[in-house]
Amino acid sequence: MSDKPISNAERDRMDEQFLESRLTEPPLESVPDADLVQPGSPVDPAAPDPNALHGTDLLNGAGADAKPERNILPPR
Repeated sequence: MSDKPISNAERDRMDEQFLESRLTEPPLESVPDADLVQPGSPVDPAAPDPNALHGTDLLNGAGADAKPERNILPPR
């Protein structure tokens, strides 16, 4: 690495090259519905439940052993 500072024009040229390379990437292919490819195929057991609330803690199992507390208010 050089200690020589980069000019604004050089930085702009590098930014344009980066942007151009990102724009020329091929688009992602669409994935067909599994039931259209193989009707009645089983659901991946590792797939999260589509009806459950999803969040990092829920997916990672945080609080899985927690029991609801009956009385969380302090006595008066």
